[in-house]
Amino acid sequence: MDPRVAPAPLFIPAGMSWFGLVAAPAAWSLNHVAGYALVGWACASGQFFVLPLLTCVLLLVALAGAWRAAADAGRLASAELTDARVDGRARFAALAGLGLSVLVALVLALDVLAEFVIGPCPR
Repeated sequence: MDPRVAPAPLFIPAGMSWFGLVAAPAAWSLNHVAGYALVGWACASGQFFVLPLLTCVLLLVALAGAWRAAADAGRLASAELTDARVDGRARFAALAGLGLSVLVALVLALDVLAEFVIGPCPR
């Protein structure tokens, strides 16, 4: 097929990573679900360190997603424009992934702070 008439990808073109866009929301969701499932066990067994540890690991996943989205945005900003439509969508997806990842990382950091200050178990 002639590359000049090839259809543009619908969303994210080749070379753009989905990880930068979905890692942080997936980490936040997993933190919420796993934290809710583990809080009863953590309070009953007295092993409170599990919940902040889980949140810290998932915070690192969210930061890795932000790093990947920033790398994609930087690569797309310095790339030569071949198709403005595709490059515009890819740049938007990379910047949206970066913003979302930073926001979710902030939420997870505040969550781990709350787990240390307030504690997961009622007294």
